[in-house]
Amino acid sequence: MRLRLGGHVSSSSGLRFLPIISRALGYSCVQTMIGPMYGYQPFSLGDVDYFRTMMLGTSLIVRFPYLINPCEEDKRLRNISAMIFRRFYQASVLLGASSVILYPGIRKGL
Repeated sequence: MRLRLGGHVSSSSGLRFLPIISRALGYSCVQTMIGPMYGYQPFSLGDVDYFRTMMLGTSLIVRFPYLINPCEEDKRLRNISAMIFRRFYQASVLLGASSVILYPGIRKGL
């Protein structure tokens, strides 16, 4: 197995800059968040096509927000977590992510 070099690259400047920054740093894998904590901003199809083309040969790992807590005892908050999870998962698939990172949350007493 070949070890790959990568790191976290911010997507705060937009999707078009992430591949450029990743290549400049020599990364073959990139971890990023794809939007603000409460949900991602929808991407234009042009941005998605450009991003996927520019990321060829680079593994994308999407870090989900810490706010997702599938262990939450409160059903309303657990449902919000599920909604945020679905949005980030769907966006990750759209962008061609190879992996996602989810922090499982916490529940008192478990």
